[in-house]
Amino acid sequence: MEHISATDASSLPRESSGAGHFAKVLSFRDLVIYGIVFVAPIAPWGTFAYVYDLSGHAAVAAYVIGVVCMYFTAHSYKEICTQVPSSGSVYAYVRHAMGVGPGFIAGWMVLLDYLLIPALMYVIAGVALNTFLPDIPRWIWVLVFAGFSLAVNWFGIAFTARVNILFLVVQLVAVAGFLGWAIFKLKANGEFAFPASTLWSPGVTASGLFAGTSICILAFIGFDAITTLTDEVKPCQRHLIGRSIVVVLLFIGAVAVLQSWVLSALAKGFTFKDLASGVYDLTGARVSPSAGAIMAWTAATVTGIAITPPMLAAVSRVLCAMAEGGQMPKFLTALHKRHQVPHRALLVSTVLSVAIALTFAAHPDELTGIVNFGALCAYIGVHLAVLVLLGFRRRSGRWFAHMLCPIAGIAIIIAVATQMSSTALELGFGWMAFGILYYITLKAFRKSALDAEVPI
Repeated sequence: MEHISATDASSLPRESSGAGHFAKVLSFRDLVIYGIVFVAPIAPWGTFAYVYDLSGHAAVAAYVIGVVCMYFTAHSYKEICTQVPSSGSVYAYVRHAMGVGPGFIAGWMVLLDYLLIPALMYVIAGVALNTFLPDIPRWIWVLVFAGFSLAVNWFGIAFTARVNILFLVVQLVAVAGFLGWAIFKLKANGEFAFPASTLWSPGVTASGLFAGTSICILAFIGFDAITTLTDEVKPCQRHLIGRSIVVVLLFIGAVAVLQSWVLSALAKGFTFKDLASGVYDLTGARVSPSAGAIMAWTAATVTGIAITPPMLAAVSRVLCAMAEGGQMPKFLTALHKRHQVPHRALLVSTVLSVAIALTFAAHPDELTGIVNFGALCAYIGVHLAVLVLLGFRRRSGRWFAHMLCPIAGIAIIIAVATQMSSTALELGFGWMAFGILYYITLKAFRKSALDAEVPI
C-alpha cells in the first residue's frame, strides 16, 4: 500500500487553501497503525489482575470470549461501513438504518467512551509510575501526560501519524521483551508457558467469567475510532477502512490472548496485593524485580505518551463534528490555520480528560467499567444497524454476515454487560438518560441540529 513518508506528509497539498478543511493524507497502513496504537498491544498489563481475579483464574478464557465478542462487532463495522454513504461510524450507521433518534443515542453512548478513555490512560500511567515513585502523586503524572498528548496532536494529523509508527514499534518491542523474558524464566523453573490448566478450572462460574470479560474488553475496544478519521483518509483508500478495522482487532486479539496465557502461568499460586499494580508486582516476583520495574516504566511511558495522542485525536474530532452539526457549541468547529487540527476541541477534550482522571485516580477499575459500558452500547447499535438495514430492509440474503453475526454479537455483549459493576451500570445508564433528555430538548427547540450528519 502507498504510504506517506515523513518528508512528503508535511508537504502534501491540502484539500483547500483555506483553514477549514482536514488534510487528506492518511493511507490504509496509517489507519492500521493508528488503530493498533489506539487499542494498544500492552493493554492487558493494566487489567489482567482484575480479569484474573474476577474470572476465577480463567483469564485466558475471558480474553478469548472478549476477542470473539469484538470480532462480531468488527465484522458488523466492516459490513455497514461499505453500505452507508455517510462518513463516520456508529452515529451515521444507526441513523441511516433506524432513524435520527436511535442514531443520536448510539452516537451519544460512543461519545462516553471517547471522552473517558484518554482519562483512563492517564490514570493507568499514573498508577504504574506511582507504584515505584510513591512520593510523586498521581495527579502530577496525569497533568504531564495530558500536556504531552495535547502537544503531539497540536501539530497536525500527519505529524501524529508519523509519531504513531514510533510508538507502535516501542509497544511491540515491549511486548516481545516481556514474553521472551517470562517464557525463559518459566522454562528455567521447569514450568510450561502455556499450560492447559489456565484455560479453565472447576471453580469457574459463568458470572465470574463474564465479569472478567467485562473488564478485559478494554484490551480490544477502540478499533472503531479508525472511522473518526474518515475525512482525513486519501479518497482512493477510503474503501479499505472496514478492512483496517478487522485487521486491527485480529492482531490485537492474538497478542492479548498470548500475553494473558503467559501471565496466567506466572500467576499460579500468586496472591495479588494490589490489583491496580498486579501485573508489575507479579512480574517482579516471578520473573525478576528489574523486569517488574522495567515493565511498569514501559507501561507508564507507552500508555501516557504513546496511546493517549490518538485517543485525544479521536475525541476532538467527534466534538468538532458534533459542533458542525449544531449539537455542540459552534466554537468547537474552529481549525488551526497552520496545522489544520480542531484546536479548540483539543483543548476542551484535554480539560475534560484531566478532570475525569483526577476524579477516578484511585478507582481505575470503575472508570474502566464506565468506558466499556459506553463502547458496548454503541456496538449494539452497530449490530442493530446491520440487522435492520442489511438483514431485513434490503434482504441481502447473506444470513451469516447480516443476521447471525449481529445477533450473536448482541447476545454476547448483553451477557458481558450484565456482569459489570453497579457503579459502571448506574453511571452508564445515567449518561444514556441524560442523552435521551438532551435529544428531546434538541428536537423541541433546535430540530435543525438533528438533521445534520455528524460523523461519530
